[in-house]
Amino acid sequence: QFQHTDEFKLYSKRGKIFDRNGTELAISLIEKTVYANPREVLDPSYQAEVLSTILGIEKGELELKLGDKELGFVYLKRKIAAEEAEEVAKLDLDGIYIQDETKRYYPQNELAAQVVGFTGTDDNGLYGIEIQYENILRGVDGRAIAEKDVFGNVLPGNIKSYIDPVDGKDIALTIDSQIQYITEKNLEEVCTKYNAPGATAIVMDPKNGEIFAMATYPGFDPNNYQDYDAYSYKAGAISFTYEPGSTFKIINVAGALDNNTVGKDQ
Repeated sequence: QFQHTDEFKLYSKRGKIFDRNGTELAISLIEKTVYANPREVLDPSYQAEVLSTILGIEKGELELKLGDKELGFVYLKRKIAAEEAEEVAKLDLDGIYIQDETKRYYPQNELAAQVVGFTGTDDNGLYGIEIQYENILRGVDGRAIAEKDVFGNVLPGNIKSYIDPVDGKDIALTIDSQIQYITEKNLEEVCTKYNAPGATAIVMDPKNGEIFAMATYPGFDPNNYQDYDAYSYKAGAISFTYEPGSTFKIINVAGALDNNTVGKDQ
C-alpha cells in the first residue's frame, strides 16, 4: 500500500498574537495526526499491537477503534511528534493514514498567560484573547481530494479537487512583554515575601488607557494548561468583582489635586 485516494482537510493557520513590539505570544505549528479507515483494516488485533508501542495507547483501545467496520474515519492519536509519525508510516499498515494538523504554541510560556489564554485540541479558543477574538483569529479550512503516499504527502499531479484554506488574521496587543515580565516577577516576589495566596496588577498609560501589563499570580503555562486548576486561567483584574472601598480614594484624591482643591502637602 504505497498510495491511496483520499478526501481530506487543508487546515488553515490560526492568526498569531503579538505584543506591541512584535514579540510572538501565540503561534501555530504543524504536527502530524494518525487516523484510520477501519473498513480497510485487515487485522485489527495485529495493527493495534504494533501501533500501541509507538503511540503509547492501550492495545485494547486501539483494537476497538480499528475493528469498528461501521466507521470510515477515526482518529488514533492527534498532534504527535514527527518521529512517531515516521515510525507509523514505515509500518505501511492497511487503512492507517497520517495528515498534517496545526497545534497552538505559546513561545513565552507563562508570560501574560491569563491575557492571551489558550485553545483546545481543535484549535478553538477557550480562554483569554484566544476566545474573545475567535472569529478574527480562526481561519476557514479548505478541502481536497487527491492521491497521497503512506507518509501523508500529496502526490504531484494527482489532485482531483481543491478548495483553498483561508488563514486567520493576526492580532497585536498593547501589552509590552518586558513590562509584563517585570510586573509578574514583582507579584511573585511580593506573594512569596508576605505568604499571600495571589495578587494582580495592571500597568496602564494614563494618557490613552493602553494596557502595558495585566498580571496575575500565580500563573500557568498555556502549553500545558490541563496540568493546572481552572482558577489559574482567570485574569484577576477583570474576572472577579471587587467592592471599590478604600481603593477608590485614589480617584478622589487625584481629582482634588487636579482641581487644586487640595495641595500636595495636605
